[in-house]
Amino acid sequence: MVILCIIILLVSVIYLVVGMYTQNEFSEEHKLEVDKAQEEVDEAEAHFEDISEPIYRRLATVYGEELAADIKKETISPGMPEELLLLAWGDPEEIKSSYIRGINTESWYYDPEDGEGEAKKFQTEVIITNNRISAINAINQ
Repeated sequence: MVILCIIILLVSVIYLVVGMYTQNEFSEEHKLEVDKAQEEVDEAEAHFEDISEPIYRRLATVYGEELAADIKKETISPGMPEELLLLAWGDPEEIKSSYIRGINTESWYYDPEDGEGEAKKFQTEVIITNNRISAINAINQ
């Protein structure tokens, strides 16, 4: 979760920096603000690297090198434990649970599209069976 917060912070600061630089006219004060924001981004990136490598080493020890590499690349695959799905993709927008013939199954929905007042539509459904990814379905609208 800490990693996700840092990534969101980085993206927000980068968005601010890019937005400020794309304006045709801005004052010296804005230039100083942009420079300060860039310094904060650089510090956050350095901090992120400091904390992420030990986490990935631990993941590799517990789950194996292949799954740790997948998490780092934000890639998921069938058979992956749901906790690694959360590390790779974060919390889903929606979860639907069912219990059929003694098997707990959940559908996790990711990548919400902008429906502008319509019901939410999703691009990816991840099926979790007994706490592991059993299927990944692209949802065509």
